[in-house]
Amino acid sequence: MEAFDLNVADARWLIRTAELLSNQRVNRMRRELRTKVGEALQVNLGDRDGLDCVENSDLFIVIKPSATIDRAHMKTLDPLLRQSVVAAAAALETYVADEVSRRIAVHLVKGSSLPAKLAGLSISVGDWKMLEDNYTRRRRAIRENLLEPKIRELASTAPSQIGLLLGMLGVKDWSRKVDSSRHVPRTTTVKELDDLTKRRNRIAHEGDRRGYGRAAISVAEASRYADVVDSVALALEDVLNSI
Repeated sequence: MEAFDLNVADARWLIRTAELLSNQRVNRMRRELRTKVGEALQVNLGDRDGLDCVENSDLFIVIKPSATIDRAHMKTLDPLLRQSVVAAAAALETYVADEVSRRIAVHLVKGSSLPAKLAGLSISVGDWKMLEDNYTRRRRAIRENLLEPKIRELASTAPSQIGLLLGMLGVKDWSRKVDSSRHVPRTTTVKELDDLTKRRNRIAHEGDRRGYGRAAISVAEASRYADVVDSVALALEDVLNSI
């Protein structure tokens, strides 16, 4: 969870930065203010007309005459919000992969029965020969060289993939258990994760296009995705600790 918290913090930083850089000022900097700011910053008298600013309840940002951007650069901060969705999804995806990789070793102990999802994984002849030629501690080699890379390859925020990975640990009805832990109606988690996955994939692979333009995204929407990821990860932790 510590690693997850660090990762999801990236998403929340992007969201907060988008909020902080939002411009609530309608008109450009007044002449009187340009004079005062110009004096304070020691801007040449002839260049002060090029001063401008971005302002909201938290920040007053001066745009210098020599700046390579203007207020239009902050007209929309959607790119930050879109990347926050990608970061939030990555945080949950990594958390699930880490937890399954960490816990799967107990199922590889000699004499243990394997969960069906884990037993169903196959290896190639090349994988088998690599193990035979290079390792004496084959169970550890299988986990570190075959299972963990496969788990990371399969990891996703898609409900079907989360179910597949948790099934390797013998977890059944995971979404119902997560719904219960989150105190939300049944199927809520699946619906929210499906929505997150589709939006993340559209952002990452299609430029978040919708029709002939790009889909709108708000701070509230981006925050909702981060909240879902936080809530689901905590619930999954409860479910995994109970097995």
